Amino acid sequence: MRAIFYLFLAALFCPGCKQYTPENLPAEHVRFGSKGGITGGGREYVLLLNNGRLLFDDEYTGKLEKVGKLTKAELSTVRAELSGMVFPKSGTPPGNYNTSMSYHHDGTTEKISWRQPGGAPTAEVKNCYNSLMTAVRRLRKTDN
Repeated sequence: MRAIFYLFLAALFCPGCKQYTPENLPAEHVRFGSKGGITGGGREYVLLLNNGRLLFDDEYTGKLEKVGKLTKAELSTVRAELSGMVFPKSGTPPGNYNTSMSYHHDGTTEKISWRQPGGAPTAEVKNCYNSLMTAVRRLRKTDN
């Protein structure tokens, strides 16, 4: 009887514990991070725009690890930045170590890559990327 009670409690609280994978991401999300260099490795994050959940895309395990959740104010700021952002179609070709951001929405994907460090093609892109990375650093710091 006790086991049934615990199963009931787990089922009651489990809907908020959804496990995301690269295949079941919500339609509206942002991928951002940096890759390249000598090892070719990097760090890429995914922000779910429906709930503010921030995930780390672990390229070695293929899993998405929870980092934390943006505040409502942070999520609103990022949404506003993305809605007004123009993703340039051309620019300087990426170099050995690249920073990238892709915005998945309304069945489309807008993507941009630029050379590191600080080579963002527009101030809008740079500000949005910096906002996202500031949230990552804040959440990683509070995680430890």
